[in-house]
Amino acid sequence: MFDYDLKGKQVILVLSDDVVSRLRPLGINGSPLLATVHKVESHGLWLDSPRFSVCPAGTGKLPDAKGEDFCHAHVFIPAGVIISAVAFPMGTAELPAQEGLHRIGFST
Repeated sequence: MFDYDLKGKQVILVLSDDVVSRLRPLGINGSPLLATVHKVESHGLWLDSPRFSVCPAGTGKLPDAKGEDFCHAHVFIPAGVIISAVAFPMGTAELPAQEGLHRIGFST
């Protein structure tokens, strides 16, 4: 389904409205969603979430500046819920915060 090499690229994904509410427990608080692609599969994308808020017992939790614990995770987004995507082929630095643009695993 995905022929474009997205691995390691920052993307902005527009997700179908009906799925966003079901993804909130996974740190996805809205759409459009800004994330870095970890891996591409034929049926969806694995997104990198370096500050995921739920950590399995016994894993190395890392406290952030506010003292909240987080861990590194990958979150799968099925291809069928992706309405559109924007990719940045030139290896951009982290995109600045913008109102209405959600980041995976982060509070907005």
